[in-house]
Amino acid sequence: WQKYCDKKEGEAAYVSLNEEGLSKQKEFDVPKFYAILPILPLLLIVGVGIAGMFIKGITMDIFVLTFISFFIAVLVETLRLKSFKKVQDTAVEMFKGMGQGFSQVVMLVVGGSLFTSAIQTLGIIDSIMASVEASSSAGIVTTLIFSGATTLFGILSGGGLAMFYAVIELIPGIAEKAGIDGILISLPMQMIANLTRTISPVAAVVMIVASTVGVSPIRILKRTSVPTIIGIISVIVLSILLLP
Repeated sequence: WQKYCDKKEGEAAYVSLNEEGLSKQKEFDVPKFYAILPILPLLLIVGVGIAGMFIKGITMDIFVLTFISFFIAVLVETLRLKSFKKVQDTAVEMFKGMGQGFSQVVMLVVGGSLFTSAIQTLGIIDSIMASVEASSSAGIVTTLIFSGATTLFGILSGGGLAMFYAVIELIPGIAEKAGIDGILISLPMQMIANLTRTISPVAAVVMIVASTVGVSPIRILKRTSVPTIIGIISVIVLSILLLP
């Protein structure tokens, strides 16, 4: 598809970047083992998970592991610089990033919760369940409805995970009424929620890429639309065929 788009657009498909306008990244002289520090939370999560398979009772929250990793990084940097004051000045950037990230996530989750509450209050979910409850293809219809709703919400909001998190508590009851396994609804929703981000004009990743290469977001969406739509269809079809 990308080759087809390149051929159709011709020379316009190739954008020359103005290197003078690019800011050079500051280089830091740090040990190579520092590359492990960003993935330390993931390593700890995997380590605790593996340990829990052999030793009962070993569990740890992801937030605890994140802060353990943070304090390890602070300790290592303090030992390297031999100055806690310098480390303290830069460590605050983590909390600034957390605040910015959490604010965006909370806004999306609140939006998803409002959407879910609205369709519950209007009785849309009850109407859907009543219409498919006696149907032999209730599982397929329910999967298509919630996958479609996730796709629509993802395109409008820039990410469908907010709706997924808001609806996930309702899925067991919905699946029971439809007489299907809840995973047949939840798994396609989660995958589609991530896929729709690439075809949303308000998604951060689309706007950043468009501004970096100096093109309209619509041009980006033209290139991502076909692969994403094929991916969404594949997720739905494979879920119906392979999941219980």
